[in-house]
Amino acid sequence: MLAAVAAVTVVAVASIALWSILSVPKEGFPGSQMILDHPALTAACQNGKPTVILFSTITCPTCVVQERALDEALRDYDGGVNYVHLMYANGTEQVFLDWTVLKVPTLVLVGRDGTVRYRSDGQLVSSDAVRQMLESVK
Repeated sequence: MLAAVAAVTVVAVASIALWSILSVPKEGFPGSQMILDHPALTAACQNGKPTVILFSTITCPTCVVQERALDEALRDYDGGVNYVHLMYANGTEQVFLDWTVLKVPTLVLVGRDGTVRYRSDGQLVSSDAVRQMLESVK
């Protein structure tokens, strides 16, 4: 009986600890400032334009479709938006960790002021949805 109570207590404490960790706003999520941990990100934040960031891997077929949707949407903005594509490889591992990228494609929209406005993890975002996001930060 005592062992069962102890086990339930341990699970409850662990659950509360996990909830408190996961509920804290993380860097790279909406409401936080853009993380400048890669030269392309630093350059993008210096020109006052909104920035679209795509995190992907070479083995992700959905990432390829996401790239096409972004290319289609960004054509309408004729250089008015920064686009940074970060592929997981040697040299970018820390960036993926800093941004808490756990699924790909991860798409992030950063406003002109450097604040993360939108984030999609592991889901395809249509070109129309990308256009709508960009119109909201124009």
